[in-house]
Amino acid sequence: LTDCICLVGTEGSDGVACSPCAVGRFKAENGSGSCSLCGAGSYLNETGGSACVGCPANTKSLAGSAAIESCICEAGFEGVDGAGCSACGVGVYKALNGS
Repeated sequence: LTDCICLVGTEGSDGVACSPCAVGRFKAENGSGSCSLCGAGSYLNETGGSACVGCPANTKSLAGSAAIESCICEAGFEGVDGAGCSACGVGVYKALNGS
């Protein structure tokens, strides 16, 4: 067991039991260490992830987001949260984030 290392998507100390990263967290390299939060503008909806997924066009999310629905339309854009959002029509503006 002392020669074992934690694989990508898992956290812990080498030579000890490793645990999968929680949703919204990832680890991209083998070895000991902790999982990191997905950055703002991305999400990860499964455990044991090695990389986060970027939000659709014209949306944003908070760091550590665990679902595509966390990607909300930016101000000035409209649509369904978690899907691509498009610019508001001519003469119309939306000042708040979200759908």
